[in-house]
Amino acid sequence: MTKDPTKVDNPRQLTIRGLLLLEEAVLAVLFHEPDLNVGDISQRLGITNDDYAYLNRYCPIVRSVLNKLEKEKRVQNNRSKDATWRLTENEYNQREVL
Repeated sequence: MTKDPTKVDNPRQLTIRGLLLLEEAVLAVLFHEPDLNVGDISQRLGITNDDYAYLNRYCPIVRSVLNKLEKEKRVQNNRSKDATWRLTENEYNQREVL
C-alpha cells in the first residue's frame, strides 16, 4: 500500500508545506503577470473573499503572504493608489533561470 504524501503524522509539517506552496503560487502568478493588485492575485489563485474573508478584511490570505514575501525582499509594492505588486529584480532573475 502506497502512503499518501499529504498524510503526515505532524500537522505542523503539513502546514509548513501548505504555506510554502501558497508562497510559490503567489510568486508564480507575479512572475507571469507583474503589477497585479491583491484582488487580482487572489482571483488568479482562486482564493475568493466569499470563502476566505475575515472581519471585512480584503483578501487576508494573499495580503499576509505578500507581506511576508516583501519582508524577505522577494516582492515589492509600488505604493501607489492601485497598490500593485511585482517580484523584486533579484527574485525575477532567479526564477528566469529556472
